[in-house]
Amino acid sequence: MKATDVLEVFRAEVSRSSAETKIAQAAQRLFRTQEQEAENGKTKFTTWNTRAMAMFLKPLSDAYLAAAKRAKGDIDANTLATAAKAHAMDLAEALNQTTGEWVKEGREGTFDESRAVGVGLTEASRVENNVTKLSAQSRGKSLKWVAERNACPECRSLHGKKLVPGKSFVTKSGTAVEAPPLHPNCRCIVKEA
Repeated sequence: MKATDVLEVFRAEVSRSSAETKIAQAAQRLFRTQEQEAENGKTKFTTWNTRAMAMFLKPLSDAYLAAAKRAKGDIDANTLATAAKAHAMDLAEALNQTTGEWVKEGREGTFDESRAVGVGLTEASRVENNVTKLSAQSRGKSLKWVAERNACPECRSLHGKKLVPGKSFVTKSGTAVEAPPLHPNCRCIVKEA
C-alpha cells in the first residue's frame, strides 16, 4: 500500500469519529427500545421503519453535510438531503429486519452496545464513501478502492481497482457494491482516481 493511500485511510478514520459516535448513539436508543418490546414478546420490528429512520436522519444528515464540506466536488444540498434520507431508511429497514430475526433465534448480543458501535463505524464509513462517490460523479472523476493491509480477502481483491461512479466494484466471489463498506466494520475507502 502506498503512503498516500495510508494517509487517505487515516484521514477518513479521523473524520468519521464524530459521526460514528452520533450514529452509534442513535442505534443504541433504537436497540434499547426494541429490547423493551422484545421482553414483552414482540419479535417483528419491520413496522418500525419510519420510527427508526427518524432516529437516524439527524446524525446521518449531519454526517453527510460534514463530509461534503471536506469533499472536493460541488454537491448540492438537495442531493445530500436525498442521500441522507435514503440511507436512514435503508439502515432502519436493515436493522429492524435483523433485530427481528435475531430475537426469534434467541441470538446473544442482539441489543449489545458493541452492535451499536459496529453500526456507527460501518454507517459513518458508508457516508464518507457515498459523499466521495457523489463528489467524483459531480466532477466527472473515477473512483479507486483502497483497502487496509489487514483487510479481508474480499476487500483486498478490490484494492486499487478503478471505475466510474454509478458502476459497481465486483469482488472475486461476485459480490457487487458501488462503494465501501463491503461488510460490517469494513474500513475500506474510495478516493478519486
